[in-house]
Amino acid sequence: MIKNLAFLTNNKISHFIFATLLTILPLSFMLGSLIINSTVVIICILFIYLIFKNKNLNFLKNEFLIILIIFWLSLIINLFFSTEPENGFGRVLGFVRFIILILAIKYFFDFKNNIHFNFIFTSWVLIFLIICFDLIFEFVFGFNTLGFKSYMPGRLSGFLNQELKIGHFFSAFFLICCAYIYKVKPQNMLLYILLFSCLVISLLIGERSNFIRVFLMVIFFIIFFEKKNFIKKILLIFSIFLISLSVIFFNPNYNIRFYGQFIKPIINSENITQIINNTMYGANYDRAFKIFEKNKYFGVGIKNFRNESNKEIYKNKNLKFNEQAATTHPHQIHLEFLSETGLFGYLIFFGSMLYCFFIFIKKYFINRNLISLSAFLYIVFSLVPIIPSGSFFTTFGASLFWMNFAIMVSFFDKKN
Repeated sequence: MIKNLAFLTNNKISHFIFATLLTILPLSFMLGSLIINSTVVIICILFIYLIFKNKNLNFLKNEFLIILIIFWLSLIINLFFSTEPENGFGRVLGFVRFIILILAIKYFFDFKNNIHFNFIFTSWVLIFLIICFDLIFEFVFGFNTLGFKSYMPGRLSGFLNQELKIGHFFSAFFLICCAYIYKVKPQNMLLYILLFSCLVISLLIGERSNFIRVFLMVIFFIIFFEKKNFIKKILLIFSIFLISLSVIFFNPNYNIRFYGQFIKPIINSENITQIINNTMYGANYDRAFKIFEKNKYFGVGIKNFRNESNKEIYKNKNLKFNEQAATTHPHQIHLEFLSETGLFGYLIFFGSMLYCFFIFIKKYFINRNLISLSAFLYIVFSLVPIIPSGSFFTTFGASLFWMNFAIMVSFFDKKN
């Protein structure tokens, strides 16, 4: 009896620690890669400890485990064909932490009567609201609540200071938080107000690519949110579009960034290729595609774009930003996979994602879980072609992506 009681107590303590680590996961993104990795690794270690202690190996039946392992093996195989394998060795080996993280999050949320569920998501919402308040504060006063100030006009930095990627974080969490608030207080009007507010804040952040993603995520969330009120949905979407345009046109900084540098070139240009080629991203894309053409099957290897793109054979003097084209990554996820992993890695990754999307769609129309839908939409619009993106394999970007993947597969079997 005493042994059983001790076992129960230890399990409760372990699950409380697990819940605490998941609670601070969004906060870790504000504190840098070291804290993100430390949090993820501790979650992984605790998960391994729990499954062996409780002799619970049900996670091995997870249909996504095989997919993730195949993708990881493809990265390992890619190392053998890499131009400089030592550059990507750490990232490839470290990918195992994301496989374990996904299994750990699903394992934790699969507990029946999970007493920590509300604690975790309420904490996420509070952290997200504090970040939103800080961004609005920065927009109004020109600096955030800690005194950080963006070095680029028309861009907000928030708690990330000189790293202008708060929009990436925002896009990864806003729908999950809105969906949870709706779960607690299921009122349609409140949900629409929250979605519209998030869209405005994303616009104020000034990251064009992430604003486009947030805009598309909001639109598709509204479409799939419920079956009824189709006319109201159309009117709401149209209103969101008009108000977004109004903010862009009447604020000088956003007018320059969104209209002058983005919308106007589209209007004045004859084709999309011309628009892209006249941008910094176009020069990145051109160089990435040339690297892919020279290394079609296996690419140049993870983390090798930075070295390969400097070579003279890839330069294109006809491009406006040719001299700035050599960067750490191509700024587009499809071209990053093609140039660094070739067709081999590209087809395995995107084939795996399409299979996962197929499973999700079947499950969603049965359970209609909005938290799972939120994570799904983030993943889908992270993989949109052409739109610029951060590097997929960095700690910040990869952690956001696989965390959302974990949320998606953890909740799509659960009724909304």
